[in-house]
Amino acid sequence: MSSQLEKSIEDVSWLLRVSSSAVDRDGYLGLPPIAADKSILCLIWEQIAILYTGSLEDRSDAAASLVSLAQDNDRYRKLIIEEGGVGPLLKLVNEGKLEGEENAARAIGLLGRDPESVEHLIHAGTCSVFSKILKE
Repeated sequence: MSSQLEKSIEDVSWLLRVSSSAVDRDGYLGLPPIAADKSILCLIWEQIAILYTGSLEDRSDAAASLVSLAQDNDRYRKLIIEEGGVGPLLKLVNEGKLEGEENAARAIGLLGRDPESVEHLIHAGTCSVFSKILKE
């Protein structure tokens, strides 16, 4: 399964490199809007997969990429939550090196910008993870 995930990550990375040659004024990756949405979704999937399977350094980089996406707009933040990004980010906060922990915490902070997202973060266990950090 891990091997298949790695191959999928490589395939999605290649697809993104090929399709993202230019960004237009609306922020689309040189593709029609529906295709650009698919590209963003693939990028989010790739970063979440790396959070699950990558080394600590790769996971830190993936969290930083999610921070960049989460800063862009509400839709990207909702996609990160809907596609399962909160759990591996919380795991990185717990077991990463300082830079990885900071990137993951920053991403989680950006995800909680609306009441519905905050509710999801609470149910995912964010409060207990951050209270544990504060105790330490």
